[in-house]
Amino acid sequence: MISARSIKVMGWLVFMLLVGWGVAGLFVAVFYIFSGFLFGSESVAFSVLLGIFAYCLCIFLIFFLVFRWVLIIPQTALEEANASLKRSWESTRGNVWRMFGIALCVSFPLSFCAVVIQRLTVIVESIPVLLVASALNAGITVFLGILSVRAVSFIYIHLIQNSVETR
Repeated sequence: MISARSIKVMGWLVFMLLVGWGVAGLFVAVFYIFSGFLFGSESVAFSVLLGIFAYCLCIFLIFFLVFRWVLIIPQTALEEANASLKRSWESTRGNVWRMFGIALCVSFPLSFCAVVIQRLTVIVESIPVLLVASALNAGITVFLGILSVRAVSFIYIHLIQNSVETR
């Protein structure tokens, strides 16, 4: 049987996923509305630049919201009955760039390895190499997920300890 706390955690995960999709959908809609109706088909270069800008803005907004709301999941999973987006927002105030740096340090090396392995499979086109590369990429993905959970847990514990010490 699934506990009420587990259902709350899954609910927050689904909420964050829907917010990300909503923000991405909003920027895609704005891009198509502005590029198609206002500028017509004659300004393809401007439409492409507007699309790149909207894409970058969308990615930035999604990452910003994720880093501000990410602590809701450990708050709900570990202990707190009063876990809320407001509390997560307040706990991460002044720490978003530090959290981004930790996420980058955790994910970049493994993501780089995954890209290198994927590129090597393009060079060597044999079924055994593809199977091994797929297994390695799956392992890297699982390991990256585990490291991401550990990083969020570390950040949560660090920020909670700092907030307790300042009280």
